[in-house]
Amino acid sequence: MVVVRESDGRVFLRSDAVIEVARALGGFWKLLIFAKWIPRSVRDRLYQWVADNRFRWVQNLDSCRLPDPEVVKRLRS
Repeated sequence: MVVVRESDGRVFLRSDAVIEVARALGGFWKLLIFAKWIPRSVRDRLYQWVADNRFRWVQNLDSCRLPDPEVVKRLRS
């Protein structure tokens, strides 16, 4: 996962990207910002484990859901 912050061009990878998306979404998701206190190597291993297993956990889905326009708006700000 790669996130590029439009305002300053900063690039976030793997678990840092997840934290940046949570920051942009706000609300309950902002709690994930506290994950910054966990060493990046540990966060990235957890990120990779989720990435490796995500299809096994949701294998009955035939397609991905498109985000609501409000979510897209918050991510672009």
